[in-house]
Amino acid sequence: MDWFDLHAFITVAREKSISKASQILHVSQPTLTARLKRLEQELGVYLLERNWKGIELNRLGALFLIRAIKIKQEMNESITLLQKLGQHYEGEESTDDTSGERKPGKLTIGISRPLCASFVTPILLEMNRNYPMLRCNIISEFTDYILDLAAVGAIDIGIVPHTENRPELISVPIFKDEMLLLGPKQDETIGESFTNAGLLHKPFILFDSRFSLRKLADTILTSLWGDLPRDIQEVNDLGALLSMVSNGMGYSLLPASYILQLESHAPFPFQLLKLGPRFPIRHIHMVYSASIQSDPAIQNIAQTIASPYQRMMT
Repeated sequence: MDWFDLHAFITVAREKSISKASQILHVSQPTLTARLKRLEQELGVYLLERNWKGIELNRLGALFLIRAIKIKQEMNESITLLQKLGQHYEGEESTDDTSGERKPGKLTIGISRPLCASFVTPILLEMNRNYPMLRCNIISEFTDYILDLAAVGAIDIGIVPHTENRPELISVPIFKDEMLLLGPKQDETIGESFTNAGLLHKPFILFDSRFSLRKLADTILTSLWGDLPRDIQEVNDLGALLSMVSNGMGYSLLPASYILQLESHAPFPFQLLKLGPRFPIRHIHMVYSASIQSDPAIQNIAQTIASPYQRMMT
Protein backbone atom coordinates (compact mmCIF):
# COMPACT_ATOMS: atom_id res chain seq x y z
CA MET A 1 0.00 0.00 0.00
CA ASP A 2 1.40 3.38 -1.04
CA TRP A 3 1.95 5.70 1.90
CA PHE A 4 0.87 8.80 -0.05
CA ASP A 5 -2.33 7.08 -1.19
CA LEU A 6 -3.24 6.53 2.44
CA HIS A 7 -2.43 10.13 3.31
CA ALA A 8 -4.49 11.31 0.34
CA PHE A 9 -7.50 9.27 1.46
CA ILE A 10 -7.36 10.73 4.99
CA THR A 11 -7.10 14.26 3.58
CA VAL A 12 -10.07 13.79 1.22
CA ALA A 13 -12.13 12.29 4.06
CA ARG A 14 -11.34 15.29 6.24
CA GLU A 15 -11.95 17.96 3.60
CA LYS A 16 -14.89 16.20 1.89
CA SER A 17 -13.67 17.68 -1.36
CA ILE A 18 -11.29 16.54 -4.10
CA SER A 19 -10.44 20.12 -5.05
CA LYS A 20 -9.65 21.24 -1.50
CA ALA A 21 -7.62 18.09 -0.80
CA SER A 22 -5.65 18.46 -4.04
CA GLN A 23 -4.68 22.01 -3.05
CA ILE A 24 -3.53 20.87 0.38
CA LEU A 25 -1.57 17.96 -1.09
CA HIS A 26 -0.20 20.03 -3.98
CA VAL A 27 -1.31 17.58 -6.67
CA SER A 28 -3.76 17.90 -9.54
CA GLN A 29 -7.33 16.69 -9.13
CA PRO A 30 -6.94 13.94 -11.78
CA THR A 31 -3.79 12.67 -10.02
CA LEU A 32 -5.55 12.62 -6.65
CA THR A 33 -8.58 10.86 -8.12
CA ALA A 34 -6.32 8.24 -9.70
CA ARG A 35 -4.61 7.61 -6.36
CA LEU A 36 -7.94 7.12 -4.60
CA LYS A 37 -9.11 4.69 -7.27
CA ARG A 38 -5.84 2.78 -6.95
CA LEU A 39 -6.35 2.49 -3.20
CA GLU A 40 -9.90 1.18 -3.71
CA GLN A 41 -8.67 -1.35 -6.29
CA GLU A 42 -5.96 -2.54 -3.92
CA LEU A 43 -8.48 -3.01 -1.10
CA GLY A 44 -11.10 -4.50 -3.41
CA VAL A 45 -13.91 -2.25 -2.12
CA TYR A 46 -15.33 1.23 -2.75
CA LEU A 47 -14.58 3.76 -0.03
CA LEU A 48 -16.04 7.03 -1.33
CA GLU A 49 -19.31 8.31 -2.74
CA ARG A 50 -19.95 11.52 -4.70
CA ASN A 51 -23.14 13.49 -4.13
CA TRP A 52 -24.33 17.11 -4.15
CA LYS A 53 -22.48 17.71 -0.88
CA GLY A 54 -19.17 16.63 -2.40
CA ILE A 55 -17.23 13.53 -1.36
CA GLU A 56 -18.49 11.35 1.47
CA LEU A 57 -17.29 8.09 2.96
CA ASN A 58 -19.49 5.05 2.58
CA ARG A 59 -19.79 2.57 5.43
CA LEU A 60 -16.61 0.69 4.49
CA GLY A 61 -14.79 3.96 3.97
CA ALA A 62 -15.71 5.13 7.46
CA LEU A 63 -14.41 1.86 8.92
CA PHE A 64 -11.21 2.06 6.91
CA LEU A 65 -10.64 5.70 7.93
CA ILE A 66 -10.25 4.66 11.56
CA ARG A 67 -7.59 2.11 10.62
CA ALA A 68 -5.90 4.52 8.20
CA ILE A 69 -5.53 7.19 10.89
CA LYS A 70 -4.14 4.57 13.28
CA ILE A 71 -1.66 3.35 10.65
CA LYS A 72 -0.52 6.92 10.05
CA GLN A 73 -0.16 7.51 13.78
CA GLU A 74 1.85 4.31 14.25
CA MET A 75 4.09 5.23 11.33
CA ASN A 76 4.78 8.66 12.82
CA GLU A 77 5.46 7.06 16.21
CA SER A 78 7.83 4.59 14.56
CA ILE A 79 9.75 7.38 12.86
CA THR A 80 10.04 9.28 16.15
CA LEU A 81 11.15 6.12 17.96
CA LEU A 82 13.79 5.30 15.36
CA GLN A 83 15.14 8.83 15.52
CA LYS A 84 15.41 8.59 19.31
CA LEU A 85 17.09 5.19 19.08
CA GLY A 86 19.49 6.57 16.51
CA GLN A 87 20.47 9.41 18.84
CA HIS A 88 20.73 6.94 21.73
CA TYR A 89 23.08 4.55 19.96
CA GLU A 90 25.18 7.19 18.25
CA GLY A 91 28.50 6.98 20.01
CA GLU A 92 26.99 4.99 22.89
CA GLU A 93 29.00 1.78 22.63
CA SER A 94 32.51 1.79 23.99
CA THR A 95 35.15 -0.95 24.08
CA ASP A 96 37.10 -2.15 27.09
CA ASP A 97 40.81 -2.17 26.17
CA THR A 98 41.48 -5.38 28.05
CA SER A 99 38.37 -7.48 27.57
CA GLY A 100 37.01 -6.14 24.29
CA GLU A 101 33.50 -6.37 25.77
CA ARG A 102 30.74 -3.83 25.34
CA LYS A 103 30.36 -1.43 28.26
CA PRO A 104 26.89 0.09 28.07
CA GLY A 105 26.59 3.60 29.50
CA LYS A 106 22.89 3.49 28.75
CA LEU A 107 20.48 0.60 28.67
CA THR A 108 17.34 0.53 26.57
CA ILE A 109 14.54 -1.58 28.03
CA GLY A 110 11.34 -2.30 26.13
CA ILE A 111 8.23 -3.18 28.14
CA SER A 112 5.01 -4.40 26.59
CA ARG A 113 1.87 -2.36 26.96
CA PRO A 114 0.31 -2.27 29.48
CA LEU A 115 2.89 -4.03 31.68
CA CYS A 116 4.94 -0.85 31.87
CA ALA A 117 2.95 0.66 34.75
CA SER A 118 3.67 -2.36 36.96
CA PHE A 119 7.25 -3.14 35.97
CA VAL A 120 9.01 0.10 35.15
CA THR A 121 9.42 1.44 38.72
CA PRO A 122 10.67 -1.83 40.33
CA ILE A 123 13.11 -2.34 37.45
CA LEU A 124 14.49 1.19 37.65
CA LEU A 125 14.83 1.01 41.45
CA GLU A 126 16.71 -2.29 41.16
CA MET A 127 18.97 -0.86 38.46
CA ASN A 128 19.70 2.26 40.50
CA ARG A 129 20.68 0.15 43.50
CA ASN A 130 23.03 -2.07 41.54
CA TYR A 131 24.21 0.20 38.73
CA PRO A 132 23.90 3.80 39.96
CA MET A 133 25.93 5.19 37.05
CA LEU A 134 23.90 3.41 34.37
CA ARG A 135 21.09 5.33 32.72
CA CYS A 136 18.02 3.55 31.35
CA ASN A 137 15.76 4.45 28.47
CA ILE A 138 12.28 2.91 28.60
CA ILE A 139 10.15 2.10 25.55
CA SER A 140 6.55 0.91 25.92
CA GLU A 141 5.05 -0.75 22.84
CA PHE A 142 2.99 -3.75 21.74
CA THR A 143 4.52 -7.16 22.42
CA ASP A 144 5.34 -8.05 18.81
CA TYR A 145 7.10 -4.73 18.38
CA ILE A 146 9.19 -5.28 21.53
CA LEU A 147 10.16 -8.76 20.32
CA ASP A 148 11.23 -7.42 16.94
CA LEU A 149 13.24 -4.61 18.53
CA ALA A 150 15.02 -7.10 20.80
CA ALA A 151 15.71 -9.48 17.92
CA VAL A 152 17.54 -6.82 15.90
CA GLY A 153 19.33 -5.36 18.92
CA ALA A 154 17.46 -2.03 18.85
CA ILE A 155 16.75 -2.54 22.57
CA ASP A 156 18.92 -4.36 25.09
CA ILE A 157 16.22 -6.13 27.10
CA GLY A 158 12.50 -6.64 26.64
CA ILE A 159 9.77 -7.49 29.16
CA VAL A 160 6.84 -9.23 27.46
CA PRO A 161 3.77 -11.26 28.58
CA HIS A 162 4.41 -14.09 26.13
CA THR A 163 7.07 -15.08 23.68
CA GLU A 164 7.37 -17.09 20.52
CA ASN A 165 9.98 -19.74 19.85
CA ARG A 166 12.40 -17.40 18.10
CA PRO A 167 15.97 -18.67 17.76
CA GLU A 168 17.36 -15.14 17.62
CA LEU A 169 16.04 -14.41 21.13
CA ILE A 170 16.91 -15.65 24.60
CA SER A 171 13.74 -15.87 26.72
CA VAL A 172 13.70 -16.20 30.52
CA PRO A 173 10.43 -16.53 32.51
CA ILE A 174 10.53 -14.09 35.42
CA PHE A 175 6.96 -13.88 36.74
CA LYS A 176 4.06 -16.34 37.00
CA ASP A 177 0.85 -14.53 36.18
CA GLU A 178 -2.69 -15.38 37.22
CA MET A 179 -6.00 -14.13 35.91
CA LEU A 180 -8.26 -11.87 37.97
CA LEU A 181 -11.88 -10.80 37.67
CA LEU A 182 -12.44 -7.14 38.50
CA GLY A 183 -15.85 -5.68 39.26
CA PRO A 184 -17.57 -2.68 40.86
CA LYS A 185 -16.83 -2.17 44.54
CA GLN A 186 -20.50 -2.52 45.48
CA ASP A 187 -20.81 -6.03 43.96
CA GLU A 188 -20.12 -8.21 46.99
CA THR A 189 -21.43 -11.40 45.31
CA ILE A 190 -19.01 -11.24 42.40
CA GLY A 191 -17.76 -14.80 42.96
CA GLU A 192 -21.22 -16.35 42.85
CA SER A 193 -22.24 -14.35 39.79
CA PHE A 194 -19.08 -15.34 37.96
CA THR A 195 -19.48 -19.08 38.44
CA ASN A 196 -23.20 -19.26 37.62
CA ALA A 197 -23.12 -17.03 34.51
CA GLY A 198 -24.81 -14.20 36.37
CA LEU A 199 -22.43 -11.75 34.72
CA LEU A 200 -23.16 -12.83 31.14
CA HIS A 201 -25.63 -9.97 30.73
CA LYS A 202 -23.49 -7.42 32.55
CA PRO A 203 -21.20 -4.92 30.76
CA PHE A 204 -17.58 -5.98 30.34
CA ILE A 205 -14.62 -3.72 29.61
CA LEU A 206 -11.86 -5.53 27.69
CA PHE A 207 -8.76 -4.63 25.73
CA ASP A 208 -9.24 -4.55 21.97
CA SER A 209 -8.10 -7.31 19.63
CA ARG A 210 -4.61 -5.84 19.14
CA PHE A 211 -3.71 -7.04 22.64
CA SER A 212 -2.87 -10.73 23.09
CA LEU A 213 -4.79 -10.62 26.37
CA ARG A 214 -8.10 -10.23 24.50
CA LYS A 215 -7.91 -13.72 23.00
CA LEU A 216 -7.18 -15.17 26.45
CA ALA A 217 -10.09 -13.26 28.04
CA ASP A 218 -12.48 -14.42 25.30
CA THR A 219 -11.34 -18.02 25.81
CA ILE A 220 -11.96 -17.87 29.57
CA LEU A 221 -15.40 -16.30 29.28
CA THR A 222 -16.51 -18.67 26.52
CA SER A 223 -15.30 -21.73 28.42
CA LEU A 224 -17.26 -20.62 31.48
CA TRP A 225 -20.57 -19.59 29.94
CA GLY A 226 -20.48 -20.97 26.40
CA ASP A 227 -20.71 -17.45 25.01
CA LEU A 228 -19.28 -13.95 25.35
CA PRO A 229 -21.03 -11.18 27.28
CA ARG A 230 -23.54 -9.28 25.17
CA ASP A 231 -22.18 -5.87 26.16
CA ILE A 232 -18.43 -5.47 25.63
CA GLN A 233 -16.74 -2.08 25.62
CA GLU A 234 -13.23 -2.04 24.16
CA VAL A 235 -10.34 0.09 25.40
CA ASN A 236 -6.65 0.33 24.62
CA ASP A 237 -5.50 1.94 27.86
CA LEU A 238 -5.10 0.30 31.27
CA GLY A 239 -5.78 3.50 33.20
CA ALA A 240 -9.08 3.99 31.38
CA LEU A 241 -10.11 0.39 32.02
CA LEU A 242 -9.36 0.56 35.75
CA SER A 243 -11.13 3.90 36.06
CA MET A 244 -14.26 2.54 34.36
CA VAL A 245 -14.38 -0.54 36.60
CA SER A 246 -13.68 1.54 39.73
CA ASN A 247 -16.60 3.79 38.85
CA GLY A 248 -19.01 0.87 38.55
CA MET A 249 -19.25 0.87 34.74
CA GLY A 250 -18.59 -2.85 34.27
CA TYR A 251 -16.39 -5.89 34.83
CA SER A 252 -13.07 -6.97 33.37
CA LEU A 253 -10.54 -9.80 33.22
CA LEU A 254 -6.93 -8.85 33.83
CA PRO A 255 -3.68 -10.61 34.72
CA ALA A 256 -2.29 -9.86 38.17
CA SER A 257 0.81 -8.35 36.54
CA TYR A 258 -1.28 -5.44 35.24
CA ILE A 259 -2.16 -4.15 38.72
CA LEU A 260 1.00 -4.90 40.70
CA GLN A 261 1.58 -1.15 41.00
CA LEU A 262 -1.69 -0.82 42.94
CA GLU A 263 -0.76 -3.22 45.73
CA SER A 264 0.77 -0.42 47.80
CA HIS A 265 -2.52 1.49 47.55
CA ALA A 266 -4.78 -1.29 48.90
CA PRO A 267 -7.66 -1.58 49.48
CA PHE A 268 -8.42 -1.67 45.78
CA PRO A 269 -11.18 0.63 44.46
CA PHE A 270 -12.91 -2.42 42.96
CA GLN A 271 -13.82 -6.00 43.79
CA LEU A 272 -11.13 -8.52 42.89
CA LEU A 273 -11.53 -12.28 42.45
CA LYS A 274 -8.62 -14.63 41.77
CA LEU A 275 -9.72 -17.20 39.20
CA GLY A 276 -7.32 -19.90 40.37
CA PRO A 277 -5.30 -22.62 38.61
CA ARG A 278 -8.18 -24.00 36.51
CA PHE A 279 -7.81 -20.99 34.23
CA PRO A 280 -4.80 -20.32 31.99
CA ILE A 281 -1.71 -19.06 33.73
CA ARG A 282 0.87 -17.22 31.68
CA HIS A 283 4.42 -16.13 32.38
CA ILE A 284 6.06 -12.76 31.95
CA HIS A 285 9.34 -13.21 30.06
CA MET A 286 12.53 -11.23 29.85
CA VAL A 287 13.99 -11.40 26.34
CA TYR A 288 17.20 -10.24 24.72
CA SER A 289 19.09 -10.91 21.53
CA ALA A 290 21.00 -14.18 21.30
CA SER A 291 23.85 -12.18 19.76
CA ILE A 292 24.64 -10.60 23.15
CA GLN A 293 24.18 -13.79 25.18
CA SER A 294 27.92 -14.03 25.85
CA ASP A 295 28.23 -10.39 26.89
CA PRO A 296 28.91 -10.52 30.67
CA ALA A 297 27.71 -6.95 31.24
CA ILE A 298 24.31 -7.65 29.71
CA GLN A 299 24.13 -11.01 31.47
CA ASN A 300 24.69 -9.38 34.87
CA ILE A 301 22.14 -6.66 34.17
CA ALA A 302 19.58 -9.20 32.96
CA GLN A 303 20.02 -11.24 36.13
CA THR A 304 19.61 -8.09 38.24
CA ILE A 305 16.31 -7.31 36.54
CA ALA A 306 15.02 -10.88 36.70
CA SER A 307 16.02 -11.91 40.23
CA PRO A 308 13.31 -10.10 42.27
CA TYR A 309 10.54 -11.53 40.08
CA GLN A 310 12.06 -15.00 39.97
CA ARG A 311 12.08 -15.04 43.78
CA MET A 312 8.34 -14.31 43.67
CA MET A 313 7.78 -17.45 41.55
CA THR A 314 9.50 -19.76 44.02
